[in-house]
Amino acid sequence: MISSRLNSESQVLMVRNIRNRITKLTPGFLYPDADPYLVVLDGKLVWVVDLYSISDHYPYSTNADVRRLDSIQYPGLPNSFNYIRNSVKATVSAYDGEVTFYVVDDTDPMIAAYQRIFPDLFTPGSEMSSELVEHLRYPEDMFRLQSDIYTTYHMTDPTQFFSSVDPWVIALDPSTSERSVGFRSQALNRAPANERPMLPYYLLMKLPEDQTDPDPSFILMQPFTPRGRPNMVSFMVAKSGPGDYGQIIDFRLPSGTLQQGPRQVGELINQDPTISQEFSLLDQGGSRVIQGNMLIVPIGDSLLYVQPIYITAKRDEETSQTQLQGAPVAAGGLTGIPEFKFAVVSHNGQIKMDDSLEGALAAIFGEAVSPDSDDGELPDVVADLISAAVQALADADEALREGDLATYQAKVNEASNLLTRADELTAEAAVGAEG
Repeated sequence: MISSRLNSESQVLMVRNIRNRITKLTPGFLYPDADPYLVVLDGKLVWVVDLYSISDHYPYSTNADVRRLDSIQYPGLPNSFNYIRNSVKATVSAYDGEVTFYVVDDTDPMIAAYQRIFPDLFTPGSEMSSELVEHLRYPEDMFRLQSDIYTTYHMTDPTQFFSSVDPWVIALDPSTSERSVGFRSQALNRAPANERPMLPYYLLMKLPEDQTDPDPSFILMQPFTPRGRPNMVSFMVAKSGPGDYGQIIDFRLPSGTLQQGPRQVGELINQDPTISQEFSLLDQGGSRVIQGNMLIVPIGDSLLYVQPIYITAKRDEETSQTQLQGAPVAAGGLTGIPEFKFAVVSHNGQIKMDDSLEGALAAIFGEAVSPDSDDGELPDVVADLISAAVQALADADEALREGDLATYQAKVNEASNLLTRADELTAEAAVGAEG
């Protein structure tokens, strides 16, 4: 009645949603992460889903702060619990829906009990293929929960803890881009776009402790600021590499320095006369300026902030409001898809904007060199290093699209080394000029 291709071996996949499929197999005792991800194993597409065992009866423990979790429809993490372990990772075939539950944390007493109840459901994590192990990443939901609780529990001295001497908060996000998925907290959803806490993001980069390691680390990163102050005090990372998966490191910034925080850098960008004038010209009529997600990249002993700037067409209600205010509406050339316009880079108090990342980096590192330096060739050397770094990042992006992860890692590592060298030459030139 439907197709002549149906036969006695044909099958119908009734439950196609990844989280729903897993929840039907583990109802009420394993909870899926909000962000399944797709990997390629042996030429086949496979979904990987992090699963959690949770409880709300763990003694002497505070409830998790779920405000920054994504607001998704069931199934997902509940709103109240005080115990969570990412003890299982499930794989789901994108073709036939076959599900395998790998136990990756056999020290979790809850999953040990479930294994005894359902002995045929779980597979030991030791049977996971090495190819799959290389694809694993630290789950973002788990890291958001850990980051939020760490704002208080980074204080390990009892006197400081009970006196709340040094409370932290999640750094505020200077981005004005809209999220397609809201927060659990309606208060966060109602807050202006640039007054919401930053979400952690994945990076492939060399950490300060990895300078002797030829390969960069695949990390999940979260910045912190002191409560009531804008400067950045720390950033925490969770590693996802096969040899160091699950390792969490708190990188404290030197207490004697005041490193600008992400929101502070965002405000300085908007206060820059040249940049604010450009934003004003773009953000009128039928167009709207979007300040994208700000990335924080450690370079040597300093931090590099990078923020992309986009323009997009205003929604109908925004355009109507603009017309009521008497401003002209731009005609043509814009769609609802954001169009990249500029890259803004901040480093050691300097802020530069250009229509390319290469140009913004060249402006930052080139201007840091004194024009009175005896070595007139140094700016060209720094510019060449920056150009090579940008080309290496472009090569890395192409390798990633082709699935060549080895070349991707090598090119990202090359770019990091080139930028570090450019920073060192800039600092040396500045010291020479002062002398």
